[in-house]
Amino acid sequence: MFISVKILQGQECTIEVSASSSISAVKQLVAQELQIPVDQQRLVFRGKTLSDGLSLEDYNIEEGNRLHLFVLKTAEDAALAWDQMRKFLLSQFSPEDAEKVLEEYKKDFS
Repeated sequence: MFISVKILQGQECTIEVSASSSISAVKQLVAQELQIPVDQQRLVFRGKTLSDGLSLEDYNIEEGNRLHLFVLKTAEDAALAWDQMRKFLLSQFSPEDAEKVLEEYKKDFS
């Protein structure tokens, strides 16, 4: 059977699978099609995050259904974001105040 996998506001691919295919096998196919590493994928169907150890049939996924793919950010992405935030804050505040503001933001997002 064929199902589609769509990234929110992004690419979409169609993959051929069987009802007994595991979610981890589906992620492998998605990695090949969309070049997104398996460990950065979160697949969702009808509002439920799909567990790697279960199969498509466990979720009643059928021919023509669409899975939604959320790409998880890596630690490198987070470090880059904090670095960019620091640069912006330094343009607006003293170095001491910028670090204080940054630390407060980090508390909210950790």
